[in-house]
Amino acid sequence: MNNIDTYLKTLYDLSLYEIRDKLNISPIHKYKVPSIKGTLIPIGEIVNYDQKPDVIIGGPCIDHNILTLETAYDISNILLLSKDLNVPSIVYISDIEYQLAGNKLREGFISRLKILVEELSKEIGIKTNIILTSSLLPDQMDKLDAALYENKIDKQELIRLYNFKEREKPPKLNVSLLMLIRKITIYTYLPSTVSKILGIKDPKVLVTENLQQIKAIKIADRIEGNIDVLLTLPFPSTGDKNRMYRATLNHKINICNISGKINKLGKIGTTLYEHHLKNLLTEETINMVCNGG
Repeated sequence: MNNIDTYLKTLYDLSLYEIRDKLNISPIHKYKVPSIKGTLIPIGEIVNYDQKPDVIIGGPCIDHNILTLETAYDISNILLLSKDLNVPSIVYISDIEYQLAGNKLREGFISRLKILVEELSKEIGIKTNIILTSSLLPDQMDKLDAALYENKIDKQELIRLYNFKEREKPPKLNVSLLMLIRKITIYTYLPSTVSKILGIKDPKVLVTENLQQIKAIKIADRIEGNIDVLLTLPFPSTGDKNRMYRATLNHKINICNISGKINKLGKIGTTLYEHHLKNLLTEETINMVCNGG
């Protein structure tokens, strides 16, 4: 626990206990996930598992056109839960948010990311639904706007959706554009969105994401309900110094250039890799993703 607390305090200036207290997150106490017990390092859940979910959803952050260990970790969590609970899953690829934020997608990157999802699915032994957020018609944005005006969603809450540290500043984007990006993310978590994708009426949704997404998930739950969540520890950069997604380039590990880099991971990163990713990121998988087979 000391290693995890040290890591979380580096990220958020808060210990695990303080994070749970501040964000009203319950520790996991009712449900164990067999294949990832001890390696997922779950942070907590909002609601218990009295009712089995109908679908598992989540997705990786697009990290500067690099397929990092964090990318693979976040995807595999969704797929492993899907297999363990024997329910369908959705892996969202947030391409439209990435581009709206002013970033450019390199040619072929989304194709490689989709191949990574497909190859991890094969390794785990399931099929999944890959959904690009650019393919979703945001026909329920009016519902999100209505919730905003009804004070279910505070404007500052959206702007600071991913800020945990009090001194941390939100991205330097036009406020309207930033709020649109935030609303698209929340839209993907709504059970009504999942229903349209999979054709399941009033689905019970289990979102599995790293801790960074908790505020967005809670807003979606306030709007529609019927959402459970399994929060995981953000995959660390080399030396456990930062979240890999937010680390500088020399502290990220690209799965396409993994040789000789694993020994640079800290204790937490090494644990997650050895017990969670090592057997999934096979030579064949990496070759398919990075070299097209």
